[in-house]
Amino acid sequence: MNAGKRPTLYIMRSSAVTVALAIALLLPFGAVLAQYNPPNTTPPIPPPPALRPALESSSNSTPTNPSPAPATNAPPAQLPASTTPKNVVMPPSMDKIEDKRPLMIGDVINFRVVEDHDAPRSLPLNDSGEIEVPLLGRIPAAGKTLKKLAEELKALFEKDYYYQATVLLSMDVTARSRAKMGKIYVVGQVRAPGAQDIPEDEIYTVSKAVLRAGGFGDFADKRKVKLVRKKAPDSKETDTIIVDCTEVFDKGDTSHDPVVKPEDLIIIPQRLINF
Repeated sequence: MNAGKRPTLYIMRSSAVTVALAIALLLPFGAVLAQYNPPNTTPPIPPPPALRPALESSSNSTPTNPSPAPATNAPPAQLPASTTPKNVVMPPSMDKIEDKRPLMIGDVINFRVVEDHDAPRSLPLNDSGEIEVPLLGRIPAAGKTLKKLAEELKALFEKDYYYQATVLLSMDVTARSRAKMGKIYVVGQVRAPGAQDIPEDEIYTVSKAVLRAGGFGDFADKRKVKLVRKKAPDSKETDTIIVDCTEVFDKGDTSHDPVVKPEDLIIIPQRLINF
């Protein structure tokens, strides 16, 4: 019986020795495998877009100077067209404001105070010959030149509102072309008496009115032409100016040639002695 069990014990002892040898051989390879760390070939998952700036700023501890953008030939940015209204031409200074043509009902003025840094605004002359000026209210304007009106507004602004006010005024060309400039009346010793429309594109004077009426008649008294004008648009009182037209036609002195206004009456009398 004992002799029959020996092969089994031998086999068990041989298997144990085989396992021990296998373990002894595999231990060095296990240590090597434990130290080996293969590279991670899986690409990293990018952070959400909202977090990218914060992550980038935290990862870059030192700021970097970005390279300058390449130069281009693009024109500089322009201000929007709405900052300056169309058809508005303002004088560069108060000395350059028009000082010839008197204002009349229906005119529209472009108004600007330089110190406000605002765009010009339109101020129409109402039926009373007044304009509505910001801060000042209604101001009489009919019969005044733009320069005279600007000087008056400057004084009023500096009295209560500004240390210094540079008031610029100009005519609204578009509005003036639409406005009715009014009529004058030429009677007496001219070849074509009657009503005349005041031209909208020129300074209309007594001598020009006489020329449009066909010139003086044969018996006209050129030295005593009468210019009759109302003191106010709704007044019955009048002023009479005596105009010596020989100074204008014979000598070319335009200082004796007053500018006419709507509803003016020009009377050319007859000479007392005709020869």
